[in-house]
Amino acid sequence: MDRRNFLLKSTSFLVGSLFGLNAFSRALASEEPENSLPYQPRIALIIDDIGVAFCHAKPFLALGVPLTFAVLPRLPKTRNLALEIHNQGHE
Repeated sequence: MDRRNFLLKSTSFLVGSLFGLNAFSRALASEEPENSLPYQPRIALIIDDIGVAFCHAKPFLALGVPLTFAVLPRLPKTRNLALEIHNQGHE
């Protein structure tokens, strides 16, 4: 599908749904209940570009949930911050 057709169809669906003409989307909807998945949905949180200062990482570390951090290399605080993140059980 080219860009023009995509934009035309997207706009049509948007305008139709704004005016309550969403029967087409209901016709395409799955009849299975949403909780019929054989697994529990999961989400991964990645905190990117951390490493300038520990104060930026501190609120994330206090959340108490598993997180992955992408630490900026070759900065003055990079090594210490990476060690602290690792010591607290995060990637």
